[in-house]
Amino acid sequence: MCVDDDDDDDDDDDDDDDDDDDDDDDDDIMMMMMMRMMMKRLQISMTMTQDSNTAANKPLESRTDIELKHVDNSMHYGTITIGTPGQELNVIFDTGPSLMWIPSSHHLPNNQVNRRQYKNDSSSTYKNTGKHFTIIYYAGVVSGNIGQDRVTVAGLTVENQMFGEAEKYLDMFENTDIDGMLSLGFRNESRSEEFNLVDNMVSQGLLQAPVFSLYLKRTKWIARGLLRPGESKGGEEANGKLPHNAVYQEQSGHYSWFPNAWTKRGTHFTFYKLRTDGVRESHLTLGGANPDFFTGDFIFADLTAPDKWQFKIDRIQMLNGSDTLLESECQVEIHSSGAMIDGPYSEVNILNTKLGAKRISMLGPYEMYTFECSEVDNLPDVEFVINGKTLSLSSKDYVIKDDDDFGKTTCYSGFLGRKLLNEGGSNFWTFGQVFLRGFYTHFDKGNHRIGFAKAKH
Repeated sequence: MCVDDDDDDDDDDDDDDDDDDDDDDDDDIMMMMMMRMMMKRLQISMTMTQDSNTAANKPLESRTDIELKHVDNSMHYGTITIGTPGQELNVIFDTGPSLMWIPSSHHLPNNQVNRRQYKNDSSSTYKNTGKHFTIIYYAGVVSGNIGQDRVTVAGLTVENQMFGEAEKYLDMFENTDIDGMLSLGFRNESRSEEFNLVDNMVSQGLLQAPVFSLYLKRTKWIARGLLRPGESKGGEEANGKLPHNAVYQEQSGHYSWFPNAWTKRGTHFTFYKLRTDGVRESHLTLGGANPDFFTGDFIFADLTAPDKWQFKIDRIQMLNGSDTLLESECQVEIHSSGAMIDGPYSEVNILNTKLGAKRISMLGPYEMYTFECSEVDNLPDVEFVINGKTLSLSSKDYVIKDDDDFGKTTCYSGFLGRKLLNEGGSNFWTFGQVFLRGFYTHFDKGNHRIGFAKAKH
């Protein structure tokens, strides 16, 4: 059932934790997975005027798609342009209640400059609002001025879009092509409506309804290796000629599941990592839902919070309901930049144990679990019951297979148990990309609801 976390669980599992103290590889992966959690916003503070205007709810007719690239099947981003003439930048599209921010050319001296930056003095349509913003992430603080300019996404140009010009920021996107973030969440009381890109598209006649949909493709990693200049594998040399589906050349040191957090071990090398992709790339659809990416009907849930993509699930089960994993209602927030599904430890431990996963160790405030890789194909679907209807998540989505640099495969559970002392026994869950890869998700702000349909892969 969805129950309060019990602090006694920590004491009961102390012996298990000792088994993993000397496992350096697990420690590395835990650190990297913890860094993936940095995308979750802890706090946002800014001084803004509040706008009470709300875009009218109109019939769904027009829509536009933007293809998303990804970093290690985790951070999904697309290209936008800002200013006149347009300056291209890559941003993560995030459903969290933050704002759009991009690195400013007027950055503080101690910030890294090895990425593209927005130059407001090069844009004839730029306006300085005279206001400031601060966002606090797990990884650090992002802050700077708030500007307004012309922003183009998927061919749709929004005038006077507000965004943060980050002058102070931790380079959380090191060794990637990502420059900043663009929020698809709700505004909060301290933020004016001009920050919400989708609402602005509606008010300026670019979209007919404040809705969008998200499709995340499955990606299977099939090979990985280290190649130094002059070496080759499969006829492909590392120096300037990598396979067409290789990613992350020129990474320093040890590499594992999250590549950008652990770059200071060993000598510099060029490496490759091959992948086989599904038929479709990941896509964000603005203004509607694209039937190319889902099958069947949507299951809708009303939102249970005024400023989050949060809803209620009735229970979690498997084997067509014959085995109930969690039998009480739980609150869930969809977080598109979150990697996993996480919930209270006591509940997630029940779920993973019934699935046959083994708890291996702590990842910061999270408990990690692994499966025997030989058993993954035989694992049952995990079923989420929403408004009496069932969504079935396959083990193809909730098991993460990771090959280390030496060819060893580890199969991680996509369900993380959360142990936070200040949580007050919350039964709150966060559904990230493990869930979103299984279901095409329709975000309907106008009707204050969210819908899920089986994703096509």
